[in-house]
Amino acid sequence: MKLLVETLFPNDMYIDISGFSVSVPTAITYIFEWIFHIFFITVCTLWRRFSQPRIQDFSLNDSQISKRHYANNQTAFPIIALFLSSIILPFILGLTTTYFNKQVYSKKQLYWNLHVNCLSTLTANSLQVFVVSLLKNLVGKPRPDFISRCSPDYNLQLPTPSRMADVSICRNNARGRILQVGFQSFPSGHAAVVSTNFMMLFVLLAKNFKVFKSRDSISGFVYGIPIFMILLVNSTSISDHRHFMSDVIAGDIIGLASSVSSLGLFYKNPFLLNESSYLKPYGPRRFFLNRVSQQSLPSKLNHGDIGEFVFDEDIDDNANNNHAHKDETKENQYNSDREQPIASLKLSSFLNHAK
Repeated sequence: MKLLVETLFPNDMYIDISGFSVSVPTAITYIFEWIFHIFFITVCTLWRRFSQPRIQDFSLNDSQISKRHYANNQTAFPIIALFLSSIILPFILGLTTTYFNKQVYSKKQLYWNLHVNCLSTLTANSLQVFVVSLLKNLVGKPRPDFISRCSPDYNLQLPTPSRMADVSICRNNARGRILQVGFQSFPSGHAAVVSTNFMMLFVLLAKNFKVFKSRDSISGFVYGIPIFMILLVNSTSISDHRHFMSDVIAGDIIGLASSVSSLGLFYKNPFLLNESSYLKPYGPRRFFLNRVSQQSLPSKLNHGDIGEFVFDEDIDDNANNNHAHKDETKENQYNSDREQPIASLKLSSFLNHAK
């Protein structure tokens, strides 16, 4: 992507948005990411919804797939309830926690944190939706309530107990939605969704409120709500006869892997939960840094490697520890470099100086 952007744009370009100088190439790359993930989630969801999964033979005497079928409005977590409790709720709580984070002292850092919070959540869900949709249709595992979904026609000559049956004995249309969904047990989409979003929220709460450094059992209980929600949705998926235990565990693994991958991609040290720092994201990607003098810039920044991510204005993190003793009107900004904090310095001045 870096080579493509620097080929399309001869130089870095900036536009002013609400008093903030925004790099056009950088903004375009993030807009592309947003569009890509939204489009990708939509395509995967539609493919899982309308494509036919792998059809398996089954035994009418299999007690594991002979559970009662509950309609969607009779389950503990219908689709709309899952959407509100497992996607919208953690998303809103995550944005609220990020917005009211008292460790952020500049609007620029605040807006960037909100952007990263949304994009990281979107990325994690994009990954889990892809994996879940792919496996559901490729595996074609019958659900615990499959026989009830099939509604076999016992007037037909049924196979003997030692032989397997196929969907031709089902009174429900083999291409009907209720029967096709019956072959999408593995892995659990409910478990993947809830574990992805609530694990993102759990890490955000634990880091921003330092739950593992406090000795308050009440706050620890409150921050354990995401874990409780994961267990609640998982247990109802089994009690509603939608999934087996193995399906739920697989969905949890996919969701946890997706959230861990996204957190590691967007945040610095997201799993060091006993640190004093909040969940700090990497800074925005920057281009054209190779056009800056390789000797003058690192030496003036007193930093060996500025990396790909850097804000135009950064300050030493140590200054934030003493902000109460300084002028309260002074805006503090957190370093976004990958490795070490650097002194407050305008990168644009070095770009001009190098020319």
